[in-house]
Amino acid sequence: MVIPTLIYFALPILIGILLMKKMNSYKNYHFFHQFAFLCFIMVSLFLDFEITSNWNFDDYLLMLFLPLLISYLAGLVYLYVKNKK
Repeated sequence: MVIPTLIYFALPILIGILLMKKMNSYKNYHFFHQFAFLCFIMVSLFLDFEITSNWNFDDYLLMLFLPLLISYLAGLVYLYVKNKK
């Protein structure tokens, strides 16, 4: 139970930081584009989990939006710390 929980929180944080790091290297970027890429990644992960599980609608919302929010906030924190230095 501990390993899936760590993956559930650590994977979105890693995806968010790596994605923001990659997109921050471009000259013209916008936070909307970063959010759209994160949505795409999380929706694909969500569809993968949906195929293999039997959950209610509330569980689907939790599975989709909580990792998305975590990864987006982790990426924003990364950009804030990087730009502050």
